[in-house]
Amino acid sequence: MPAYHAARSKDALLNHEVSKIEIERLLLRNQCVQAENMKVMIVDDSAEVRRMITSFIGDLVSEFVECGDGCEALATYAEHRPDLVLMDYEMTRMNGFQATRAIKKDFPEAYIVIVSQWDSEALREAAKDAGADAYINKKSLLPLREFVRFSARLYDGSHEKEE
Repeated sequence: MPAYHAARSKDALLNHEVSKIEIERLLLRNQCVQAENMKVMIVDDSAEVRRMITSFIGDLVSEFVECGDGCEALATYAEHRPDLVLMDYEMTRMNGFQATRAIKKDFPEAYIVIVSQWDSEALREAAKDAGADAYINKKSLLPLREFVRFSARLYDGSHEKEE
């Protein structure tokens, strides 16, 4: 994929400006992309939501790690070193922005996507300030599939992680 298209795809996902037509075009072009060695960590206090996300992107990912809240996220990230983190915003004990800051402090190379039912410009800005790489609303998870595909193309599920 040319660098321009990869950059455009990521910018669109970060700004949530991907039109339905553009998503369909990207999905058709990349429908065979699968992250054979990609590990994704899902952080959400709802087991039902974790199952839903796993089901929605399960054909694109080889391994899932799950956490029930933000407090577990840092230790779980350190132990498993996933390629991508899908982080809920509103959780008990520690919210997703706090957990994102903690992970990014110790692991600046971490790729974290906030996946939340809440959506506003203020929340998107707060997620960016916390270090999140993207913000996706749970009402429309289609951009999540494209973000996983984009991540797979970038890292091929085997990028080097600092020890």
